[in-house]
Amino acid sequence: NLAQVYSFNGQTDGAIRVLGNALSLHPTSSLAHRLMAESLEKKDQLEEAVQHYRLALQYGRQDADRAALRIKTGALLMQLKRPQQAAEEFQVALRMLPQPAADIWLGLAQAQIQLGELEAALDSTNAAEAALPPSEKASPEVLMAIAQTYQDLGQFDDAERLAKQAAAIYRQDNNAEGVQAVERLIESWRTNSQAE
Repeated sequence: NLAQVYSFNGQTDGAIRVLGNALSLHPTSSLAHRLMAESLEKKDQLEEAVQHYRLALQYGRQDADRAALRIKTGALLMQLKRPQQAAEEFQVALRMLPQPAADIWLGLAQAQIQLGELEAALDSTNAAEAALPPSEKASPEVLMAIAQTYQDLGQFDDAERLAKQAAAIYRQDNNAEGVQAVERLIESWRTNSQAE
């Protein structure tokens, strides 16, 4: 696909041009709409990207692809400061997948925080933690995202526990910079909680 070659080579404008031509010939192509959305996202044209993700959903057939499109749409809606719509996209994706990943629950939790639904956000954050793989295989970045969400919800003990797990993984990977970043963050949480 010529559009993918353009995109892979960093020629997003070329990809958008080719995809526009493809969509004029095949307006119901889920793949072309998805590729257009990804290209528009790279150009920070988020509203247009959301529209094309939704068209890809409309014309797509496979549930796994549809769940991924819902997640991408939800993430863009969060960037566009539309947490209600984002939460709806994440909730649909969660219902579609037999074992949703932690990052989907986390996206929902962050939308719920913005909506002021703190109890629901805590439930979603707990579900994100429960969806994590065993600690030795967990991504320290995902652990830290969940930890930060716990911190945002005032759950310092849970935040610190997960941050320490992330630091342990960074230590195993000999990532001193990661360990230091986590330690600084924990210290800032402590300082902020004492100031309150």
